[in-house]
Amino acid sequence: MQGSAYLQNPTVSHHPACQEFSAHVVRVKGRVRCAACSGLSLGAVVSLVGAIFYFFCGEQIESASFLPVWVGALFVLEGFSQSKFKGWARLTLNSLFVLGGFLCLVGIDQILQNLATDLFLVILIVFWILTKIQLSQWDHSRICDNCKSVCGDEQTNENGVSVCDPS
Repeated sequence: MQGSAYLQNPTVSHHPACQEFSAHVVRVKGRVRCAACSGLSLGAVVSLVGAIFYFFCGEQIESASFLPVWVGALFVLEGFSQSKFKGWARLTLNSLFVLGGFLCLVGIDQILQNLATDLFLVILIVFWILTKIQLSQWDHSRICDNCKSVCGDEQTNENGVSVCDPS
């Protein structure tokens, strides 16, 4: 999507309909969605299903080893780098971010089998998610601060989404 075509298709997500945010969104079935939120949601669904199978159905990912922990840590690190990517890559990295937290939790649980450690990891994963949200908000502020367009609450479309007007 480029230029005025992007402005004519305002997002229904939390991003303004501004070309500067075009890397932050993807088109899904003709609708514009936030890539990061969609990826986090997809990763959460997959991780939730995995958690149900692991914790309540007794399924195992692999024999007790550090492989899921290392893969999970790699996915978490990649998820923190998602701001350098666009569209579908951003969505994928955010999905892997959540899946990585799940893999770390399951891997450590298989090795240590300690409820206190599991609870600590859940708190750590929540901290990672909150950190990711804060980094995203800083990135959005930086984009708007560096933007040459004139935006304002008075310039919204019929859905109440801010529309930038390049001047």
